[in-house]
Amino acid sequence: MKIIKINYKENTIEIVPENIDDLWHLEKIIEPNDLVSAKSERKIKAIEGRKAEKVDIFVEIKVEELGFHKPTGILRVNGTITQLKPIEFFEQGAHHSIEIDTEKKIIIKKPKIKKYQIDRLEKAVKASKKPSILLLVLDDEEAVFALVKEYGLERKAEMKSKKQGKQFK
Repeated sequence: MKIIKINYKENTIEIVPENIDDLWHLEKIIEPNDLVSAKSERKIKAIEGRKAEKVDIFVEIKVEELGFHKPTGILRVNGTITQLKPIEFFEQGAHHSIEIDTEKKIIIKKPKIKKYQIDRLEKAVKASKKPSILLLVLDDEEAVFALVKEYGLERKAEMKSKKQGKQFK
């Protein structure tokens, strides 16, 4: 996790998640009613003389719900749009989802920054500097390889052995 700036007067946190573990930490920090800003894509409906298209935007949403999806490594933040640039695509009260991915700068504005949230961010910064741990669990029939992550185990491979014994080759 790269912490760019923490502004206690405006209660904003500007960060860049660097890996999947960072996204998991962000899921624990971002709460409903926070304002989250980031670059995103928005599909613009077809209007007379113009067909539907996707445009790059900078959007701020009031968070209603969020979820971290481990298999894809994406944190999706859903909410109501409060600001949108370019302004011509702004729809009052419209909903939007921001997919937060690694190496994507985001700004979180909170009613009040809590100490445990800063502690968690600092923990994420330290965790990204730790070496990865590969775990191997095996018995006489199979072996499982997994990486130890902040959010749990990430299975990497499984191997099954063929039975051995006097009835098998």
